[in-house]
Amino acid sequence: MIHVEQAIRRVQRDVVIVWVMHILLAMAVIAALVGGSAIGIPPILLAAIPCILWVLLAVNGVRETRTALQWPTLIASGQLDEAERQIERSIRGFTVLRSVKLLSLHQLAVVKMAKRQWSDALKLSKAIAGHRLPKDQTLERASTLVLAGAAVQSGAMQDAYIAINRLRVMPLTLEEKLSLLLIECTYCGRLGAWAQLMEGLRDKLRLAELTPTELAAQIQGWLALAARKCGRKDWADYLIERCQLLMDPNDLRLLEPAFNELWEASGDNTVNDRGVNPV
Repeated sequence: MIHVEQAIRRVQRDVVIVWVMHILLAMAVIAALVGGSAIGIPPILLAAIPCILWVLLAVNGVRETRTALQWPTLIASGQLDEAERQIERSIRGFTVLRSVKLLSLHQLAVVKMAKRQWSDALKLSKAIAGHRLPKDQTLERASTLVLAGAAVQSGAMQDAYIAINRLRVMPLTLEEKLSLLLIECTYCGRLGAWAQLMEGLRDKLRLAELTPTELAAQIQGWLALAARKCGRKDWADYLIERCQLLMDPNDLRLLEPAFNELWEASGDNTVNDRGVNPV
């Protein structure tokens, strides 16, 4: 397995080489057009040589791009080791498409997140942020989400704060908004910003209903903890009950040790004692 630092250095080196190659090929085309007649060779024919070379390299880059499209499927299916091996093979290889190299770093960061290797994911995402990214912002949004999540989990709250604020001004998709919601809840919970976490509670709950089961349980767990800290027992009991419907409390506490507090007060602290649904 390649070390994270090695992967970052390899991609940075390849990006520089790609820029140099583009400059050299462009200069070769200009030189061919200008000097072709002087040496008795048709300029267009001479200029075709660097152009053909660039096309051959680009074809290899397209092949690498098709391979990269398989990585999210491998990650989603839990084949993390296989995904990591393919990504590392791509990083060690060479392509003239800079976007493939940056995508490789991002997908490696996603794998590290799935393996709960927060520090490695943070390093990779910060390395991506140091490059000029495609204008459509797709990769920028995705890598910033990973950066924010990894920063929160690894305790780098300043990095998390910067990344979250960057995301708030980006045009996010619904899926990205849901991911950001969990990151923000975790961020506020880790800092103890309970009143801030309670703001817009109903809207957060509506969004949480759209997330996958495990994420919804974590979001509602943080909201339940905030409600308890703010003295809102009605909301706290309701949200704890919702968490238990979505996920086994023991599994939830393994994901987030802070949730131990939700169930440690009593042997059965799951039912709203007034029988009222706060919603």
